[in-house]
Amino acid sequence: MSTGLRLAESRVEPALEKQALLQAQLEEQLRDKVLHEKDLSQQQMQSDLDKADLSARRVPGGCCTRQASLQKSDRAGPGSEASSEAESGEGSGRQGPHREA
Repeated sequence: MSTGLRLAESRVEPALEKQALLQAQLEEQLRDKVLHEKDLSQQQMQSDLDKADLSARRVPGGCCTRQASLQKSDRAGPGSEASSEAESGEGSGRQGPHREA
C-alpha cells in the first residue's frame, strides 16, 4: 500500500508544478492585457480631447478662425506665418493696401 501511495504522490507533484506554471503565465497575460486596455483608454481619451480642441477652433462654415491659425504660428515660431496662412487658405487670395480691386 505504501508503494501505491508513493507512486500517487510522485504523479501529483509534477502536476502541481505544471499548474503553478500555467497560473503564473495566465496572470502575466492578464497583467499585459490590463496594461494594454489602459493604454488604449488613454489614447482614446487623448483623441477625444484633440477632437474637442479642433472643434472649438472651427466656425460653423468649416474654416479655421484667424485667431486659431495665429496661435498655431506663434507656437511654431518665427517664419511659419506664411505656412500657417497657406494651410488656412488665407494669404494667397488676400488683397493688401498696395493692390487695387
